[in-house]
Amino acid sequence: MNLPSTSAQDVEPMCHHLVLSNRLDDLDILSAWLNPLFQQLQISPRGAFRIELVLMEAVTNVMQYAYEAHETGEIQVALHVLNQTVTLELRDNGRPFDPLQRPDVQLPKSLEEATEGGLGIHLIRSYVDECRYSRDGDYNVLTMKICDSDEG
Repeated sequence: MNLPSTSAQDVEPMCHHLVLSNRLDDLDILSAWLNPLFQQLQISPRGAFRIELVLMEAVTNVMQYAYEAHETGEIQVALHVLNQTVTLELRDNGRPFDPLQRPDVQLPKSLEEATEGGLGIHLIRSYVDECRYSRDGDYNVLTMKICDSDEG
């Protein structure tokens, strides 16, 4: 990321918020929200890729698994930027689920062994620098940090 530098007095992160429903169509809203934000915040293509990948995977998992069929739910997305660190926070009022308690996935050795699904949590773990889960009242809270620079 090539984020603007901050002075000693400028220690509050820039915060951006979006509220989605648990409908898969809302993934288009998420993508449309992120792309101009990446430009505004001068996030590098590598950083933008990582952020969009983990958010799309995490939000898709919430949409598909946190609620009963035909149940309406809310997914709150927050993006906080400070220096070279982007903190992503997802809050949903779906059934309790800690994705970090899932065992690591065993990657297939060949295309023939591959099955559909099951890699979302693995991708999230692979592309974030830090990930935490908590339950806050009726809300699942997944916090992911991506520290990035133009290196690598």
